[in-house]
Amino acid sequence: MRIEPKAGESFELLAVHLKSKYGGEKGDAVRLGEARMIRKLLDGLLEHNPQTRLILCGDFNDQSDSPALTTILGTGASRLTAFYEDVPAASRITYNKEPYRSMIDFILASPAMATRYVKGSYKIFPGSESTTGSDHNAVAAGFRID
Repeated sequence: MRIEPKAGESFELLAVHLKSKYGGEKGDAVRLGEARMIRKLLDGLLEHNPQTRLILCGDFNDQSDSPALTTILGTGASRLTAFYEDVPAASRITYNKEPYRSMIDFILASPAMATRYVKGSYKIFPGSESTTGSDHNAVAAGFRID
Protein backbone atom coordinates (compact mmCIF):
# COMPACT_ATOMS: atom_id res chain seq x y z
CA MET A 1 0.00 0.00 0.00
CA ARG A 2 1.33 3.39 -0.93
CA ILE A 3 0.98 5.98 1.85
CA GLU A 4 0.75 9.50 0.44
CA PRO A 5 0.68 12.07 3.23
CA LYS A 6 -0.60 15.56 2.41
CA ALA A 7 2.70 16.97 3.62
CA GLY A 8 5.85 14.92 3.18
CA GLU A 9 7.13 12.18 0.94
CA SER A 10 5.17 9.05 0.15
CA PHE A 11 6.30 5.56 1.13
CA GLU A 12 5.27 1.93 0.75
CA LEU A 13 3.74 0.03 3.66
CA LEU A 14 3.60 -3.75 3.45
CA ALA A 15 2.00 -5.92 6.12
CA VAL A 16 2.67 -9.61 6.65
CA HIS A 17 1.20 -12.46 8.65
CA LEU A 18 3.39 -15.52 8.25
CA LYS A 19 2.40 -19.10 9.03
CA SER A 20 2.14 -19.87 12.73
CA LYS A 21 4.53 -22.15 14.55
CA TYR A 22 1.70 -24.64 14.93
CA GLY A 23 2.67 -27.74 13.01
CA GLY A 24 6.36 -27.77 13.93
CA GLU A 25 8.73 -28.47 11.03
CA LYS A 26 5.95 -28.23 8.44
CA GLY A 27 5.07 -24.75 9.71
CA ASP A 28 8.76 -23.80 9.67
CA ALA A 29 9.04 -24.85 6.02
CA VAL A 30 5.94 -22.88 5.03
CA ARG A 31 7.17 -19.80 6.90
CA LEU A 32 10.58 -20.03 5.22
CA GLY A 33 8.88 -20.32 1.83
CA GLU A 34 6.80 -17.23 2.60
CA ALA A 35 9.97 -15.43 3.69
CA ARG A 36 11.70 -16.27 0.42
CA MET A 37 8.78 -14.89 -1.59
CA ILE A 38 8.72 -11.71 0.51
CA ARG A 39 12.46 -11.28 -0.03
CA LYS A 40 12.01 -11.82 -3.78
CA LEU A 41 9.36 -9.08 -3.82
CA LEU A 42 11.61 -6.77 -1.80
CA ASP A 43 14.60 -7.46 -4.05
CA GLY A 44 12.50 -6.59 -7.10
CA LEU A 45 11.33 -3.32 -5.59
CA LEU A 46 14.79 -2.33 -4.34
CA GLU A 47 16.60 -3.34 -7.54
CA HIS A 48 14.16 -1.21 -9.54
CA ASN A 49 14.67 1.73 -7.18
CA PRO A 50 17.25 1.45 -4.37
CA GLN A 51 15.79 4.64 -2.85
CA THR A 52 12.38 3.05 -2.29
CA ARG A 53 11.01 4.13 1.06
CA LEU A 54 9.37 1.01 2.45
CA ILE A 55 8.17 -0.29 5.80
CA LEU A 56 7.45 -3.99 6.28
CA CYS A 57 5.54 -4.85 9.44
CA GLY A 58 3.34 -7.45 11.01
CA ASP A 59 3.23 -10.86 12.62
CA PHE A 60 6.26 -12.79 11.39
CA ASN A 61 5.51 -15.69 13.77
CA ASP A 62 9.22 -16.20 14.29
CA GLN A 63 12.05 -14.62 16.24
CA SER A 64 14.73 -12.28 14.93
CA ASP A 65 17.43 -14.94 14.59
CA SER A 66 15.23 -17.44 12.73
CA PRO A 67 15.90 -18.50 9.12
CA ALA A 68 12.66 -16.81 8.04
CA LEU A 69 13.56 -13.44 9.57
CA THR A 70 17.17 -13.50 8.41
CA THR A 71 15.92 -14.31 4.90
CA ILE A 72 13.53 -11.36 4.93
CA LEU A 73 16.13 -8.98 6.37
CA GLY A 74 18.49 -9.90 3.53
CA THR A 75 22.10 -8.88 3.08
CA GLY A 76 24.16 -6.15 1.47
CA ALA A 77 22.85 -2.83 0.20
CA SER A 78 19.20 -3.96 0.24
CA ARG A 79 19.25 -5.26 3.83
CA LEU A 80 16.26 -4.16 5.87
CA THR A 81 16.80 -2.57 9.27
CA ALA A 82 15.07 -3.65 12.48
CA PHE A 83 14.93 -1.16 15.32
CA TYR A 84 13.76 -3.35 18.21
CA GLU A 85 17.12 -3.03 19.96
CA ASP A 86 15.89 0.40 21.11
CA VAL A 87 13.67 -1.60 23.49
CA PRO A 88 15.33 -3.28 26.50
CA ALA A 89 15.70 -7.04 25.95
CA ALA A 90 13.42 -7.90 28.88
CA SER A 91 10.62 -5.82 27.32
CA ARG A 92 10.79 -7.38 23.85
CA ILE A 93 7.57 -9.35 24.18
CA THR A 94 5.04 -9.08 21.38
CA TYR A 95 3.46 -12.53 21.70
CA ASN A 96 2.14 -12.41 25.23
CA LYS A 97 0.79 -15.93 25.66
CA GLU A 98 2.43 -18.11 28.31
CA PRO A 99 4.67 -20.09 28.03
CA TYR A 100 5.59 -18.76 24.56
CA ARG A 101 6.21 -15.12 25.41
CA SER A 102 8.59 -13.79 22.75
CA MET A 103 9.07 -11.16 20.08
CA ILE A 104 7.50 -12.24 16.78
CA ASP A 105 6.04 -8.93 15.55
CA PHE A 106 8.39 -6.46 13.90
CA ILE A 107 8.67 -3.20 12.01
CA LEU A 108 11.43 -3.31 9.38
CA ALA A 109 12.57 -0.59 6.98
CA SER A 110 14.33 -0.39 3.64
CA PRO A 111 17.69 1.43 3.62
CA ALA A 112 16.11 4.69 2.41
CA MET A 113 13.36 4.54 5.03
CA ALA A 114 15.76 3.51 7.80
CA THR A 115 17.48 6.90 7.52
CA ARG A 116 14.14 8.47 8.45
CA TYR A 117 13.65 6.43 11.63
CA VAL A 118 13.21 8.56 14.73
CA LYS A 119 15.84 7.20 17.13
CA GLY A 120 14.31 5.78 20.29
CA SER A 121 10.74 5.75 18.94
CA TYR A 122 10.38 1.95 18.67
CA LYS A 123 7.81 0.88 21.26
CA ILE A 124 6.16 -2.33 22.35
CA PHE A 125 2.97 -1.76 24.31
CA PRO A 126 2.83 -4.44 27.02
CA GLY A 127 -0.34 -6.26 27.83
CA SER A 128 -2.10 -9.56 27.96
CA GLU A 129 -5.00 -11.12 26.16
CA SER A 130 -7.25 -10.22 29.07
CA THR A 131 -6.17 -6.54 29.13
CA THR A 132 -5.80 -5.79 25.41
CA GLY A 133 -8.06 -8.37 23.78
CA SER A 134 -5.15 -9.82 21.79
CA ASP A 135 -2.38 -12.34 22.31
CA HIS A 136 -0.07 -9.87 20.55
CA ASN A 137 1.28 -6.63 21.96
CA ALA A 138 1.19 -3.65 19.64
CA VAL A 139 4.44 -2.37 18.12
CA ALA A 140 5.01 1.19 16.90
CA ALA A 141 7.88 3.23 15.44
CA GLY A 142 8.24 6.81 14.23
CA PHE A 143 9.63 7.89 10.85
CA ARG A 144 10.17 11.38 9.46
CA ILE A 145 8.32 11.94 6.19
CA ASP A 146 9.67 15.41 5.39
